[in-house]
Amino acid sequence: MECVIDEHGLAQVPGLKVIPDFNIQDLIESVQRFRIEPLSGEKPHDANREALAKLAASVAPGAAAAADHDE
Repeated sequence: MECVIDEHGLAQVPGLKVIPDFNIQDLIESVQRFRIEPLSGEKPHDANREALAKLAASVAPGAAAAADHDE
């Protein structure tokens, strides 16, 4: 099943019509390949977990550390 994470960080599963019996956040942790489709019109490409982590760190430095802290 495909999961789309939009530019706001919201996850959506287009093919899902009922409330699922799983937590999508738990499943995302096990995903190894991601499809990146930039909104800027750049060519879509695939990335592994490591490449995605580097991309996220380059876009929002410190965001990963901030996400680890509950307020």
